[in-house]
This record gives sequence, C-alpha cells and structure tokens, in this order.
Amino acid sequence: MLVIIAYAYWSEKKRKEELKTAACRMGFSFSPQKDHHLPSATGNMNIFTTGHSQEAYNIMRGEISRIPWTVFDYNYTTGIGKHSHTYTQTIASTQLNDISLPKFTIGPESFFHKLGDLIGYKDIDFNTHPQFSKKYLLKGPDETAIRKLFTQDILHHFEKRAGTATLETDKNTLIVYTSGRKVNPKDLRTFLTSASEVVNLFKRTHKF
Repeated sequence: MLVIIAYAYWSEKKRKEELKTAACRMGFSFSPQKDHHLPSATGNMNIFTTGHSQEAYNIMRGEISRIPWTVFDYNYTTGIGKHSHTYTQTIASTQLNDISLPKFTIGPESFFHKLGDLIGYKDIDFNTHPQFSKKYLLKGPDETAIRKLFTQDILHHFEKRAGTATLETDKNTLIVYTSGRKVNPKDLRTFLTSASEVVNLFKRTHKF
C-alpha cells in the first residue's frame, strides 16, 4: 500500500512538472492549485453534474489558433466507501463570445449506447452520413437546431477525426475531453489544436 501511495505521489508530481513545461512552451499560464468552483463556473455541462467531490487542478490558460482555452485536470467520484470510484480526465474549455450554439454532447458511440437506442436513448443520426452516425453518439434537447448546425462540412470533418474525444456545448461555452483519461503533456498542443479546428469550423458555418 505504501508503495502504491508513493508511486501515485511521484506520478502526480512528475505530471505537474511536465504540464508546467508544456504550458510554458505554448505560452500558457499554469497553476497546480485546486479550484472547486471552476467546473460550475465553466457551464451547465453533463460531466460537471455527474458524481460528487468534483475538483479541478493543474489549470492552464492561453490561446491556440486565436482560440482562448482554459485547460485543467478534473476528478469526480461516484458511489461511496468501498463502492466508490474516481474518474479523471483533462478538460479544455473555451468561451465563444461571438456565437451561441445549441446545447449538445457528441462523443464516441459504444456498444452500450447502441443498446440504449433500443430502449429510447435518443441518438441523432444522419442518413446521408452513415459513418458519422456509426462513430458518434450525438444528443441534445433541440434536435432541429443541432441538425441545422451540423452541416456537410462539419459532418465530413468529424468523420475524418479519430472519434475519441467528447465535446459538450452550452450556449457560448464549449468543452472537449477524453472521458476517463488525462491528456499526456506531450500531446497537449495536438489536443488543443484539434479542438481549435472544431471551434473555428463551427464559427465559419454558424447560421443562427
């Protein structure tokens, strides 16, 4: 047990140092301090309403491709006692001050999501783009607005992506994360560059 605790401490310390270096190279600020208010201040996202003991830390702020990002590691816990489990991921958040998107979540579609379809778990599919519909679970309260937003260019863009990240929007806030996994510091710029491409595409095709 002591070995496990020591390894966890060493791993987290090493990650902080590597994130600080990565942030410096990108021209981002970095703070290792925990901020329990950041998730609720970010927006009304599904991931921030899941579980308990939510906390944000290793917070970085800066710009990639003219898109301002706030990036942080995020933990939340489900269950209690010996039945509890803590999930962790890296979340990137940006404010889209010039546009307002319909609320939606898009992420990789799993076998369990497909089963959910059979019992009424609503997934917005596009008959014209079967590969998109096969790879992604897309859902939100205003299906008409979401279908209007997802133009041919956006559908093609997502079809070409690896499809491993989840994206959530709420009005003028957008977040991107890979559920249950933290981004490797050496991959942080690539992660944010890919997210910025999506944001700029939404801005170019926005029709609302």
